[in-house]
Amino acid sequence: MVLTKGRKAAKRKYISLRGRSMRVRYERFSDQVASENSFASISNDVPSADTNTMSIQAGMPTLFDVGNKELEDPGPQFTTYQKQKSKRVENWNAIQDQLLQIGIEVTFMPSSHTCISCAQNVDQIFRCMDCGTSALYCQSCLAISHSLPHLHMFEAFKNGTFIYINVDTPVWTRPDSHSCMSSYHQDIVIIDDKGRQHKRVMQFCSCELPAETMLRSYLWPSSPKKPVLAFHIGLLEWLTALMLECQVSAKGFCEVLKAKHSKHQQGLIESEQQMAFRISTPSNLFTLSY
Repeated sequence: MVLTKGRKAAKRKYISLRGRSMRVRYERFSDQVASENSFASISNDVPSADTNTMSIQAGMPTLFDVGNKELEDPGPQFTTYQKQKSKRVENWNAIQDQLLQIGIEVTFMPSSHTCISCAQNVDQIFRCMDCGTSALYCQSCLAISHSLPHLHMFEAFKNGTFIYINVDTPVWTRPDSHSCMSSYHQDIVIIDDKGRQHKRVMQFCSCELPAETMLRSYLWPSSPKKPVLAFHIGLLEWLTALMLECQVSAKGFCEVLKAKHSKHQQGLIESEQQMAFRISTPSNLFTLSY
């Protein structure tokens, strides 16, 4: 069908009006500031507009209603991870008093005055924390249970608490039961794998170097000749790992050991600087790593 001039103008007007109507609808929808009546009046100018499609079911909230109301504050929103961490802190707080009470009992009070070896109830009870928190002995059973060379430390219950005591320990002999007429005893200081200092008596002989005899007991000498100080290899392994992974200096490592232990577990070395110098000798660490 051929369009006349009048029909062409009407179509252009229709398109223009429809475009204007769509633009107004989009602006009103995004801004949410116009009323429903003004929106409907603009849409009615379009001849082909279907008013049924613009009807809103009764009782349903509209965008205009939401725009005219103040949004309620939902409060702080927590992630699942934050909720789990908060719940874990609450669980720790719920049992902290019980844990504190048990910690005090384990550290300062004996569970009983009964020796675990002879099952005798004694007045003077001794404890070895290296054997365990329940390792309570009488004096005779303490010596029997520690008849081999060791690096344990003992405590005695006095005046309502445990106090460190110095007990004579057996002589450190060669593990291979070597006997020699040229054997002799020498006092040495041993730094165990926990950084504690012990004074022990070790047996040497002229059949091998003192450094070799120390190594048989898993000890590393501070010098290749006539050593008077030895380090537990486990301690040097810790130092090597900290140097490589955390860039900890030997002096800083020794200062940490000093701060960690009480005065009863140190003081046999002249100073921490001297111990750091001996422990950090390049040949020592290099040979141990090799």
